[in-house]
Amino acid sequence: MLNVPYTGCDAESSRIAFDKLLTKQSCMQAGVPTARFLVVNSPDTPLPAGFQPPLVVKPARQCSSVGLQFVEKAADWHPALAESLKFDTEVLVEEKIIGRETTVGILGDQVLPVVEVKPKAGNYDYQNKYTAGTTEYYCPAKFDAATTKCIQDGRFCRVQGRGRARLCARGRDGSHPTARRGAGSEHAARHDRDQPVCPRPRRRRG
Repeated sequence: MLNVPYTGCDAESSRIAFDKLLTKQSCMQAGVPTARFLVVNSPDTPLPAGFQPPLVVKPARQCSSVGLQFVEKAADWHPALAESLKFDTEVLVEEKIIGRETTVGILGDQVLPVVEVKPKAGNYDYQNKYTAGTTEYYCPAKFDAATTKCIQDGRFCRVQGRGRARLCARGRDGSHPTARRGAGSEHAARHDRDQPVCPRPRRRRG
């Protein structure tokens, strides 16, 4: 609207990527596997039938894991909803995928190496994203060739019999379903330039 040149994806792609529900719908329309989910808008909502812990609760329209909550047992359900609903009027509830977490950047038509994201403790939440030294990034991730291709193709896959790989997908236009800043993709880009890869210091925000 202001005719200011910028790089990255267009406004519509950004809008869809920022809204997790729209992203889920886009994934399903494109045939991309995604965790089962539902949308909740009240902290008084009972634990839905067919959904049992572990679950992930997150604001539908936030980024950087703001408001992200993990429901490991039934008693966590209502506190998790209450906390997550502080950041949006709707929250996305998903089954928790147990597996190794990876992220793959795409530059134009070039698929970058797979990066494995490994928090030293707990989950990859806001604190572990933005506190220096709490998360390590391994690039290239230590998968066999078949598994690496599976992840780069954007498919869920069995990883050494220990569950599925959790993919942090990035669109070819730069859009990002989780709206986070490609944590780990910078390492992949540096790796492609034959630069050493070390855990990147994170600034704590907020």
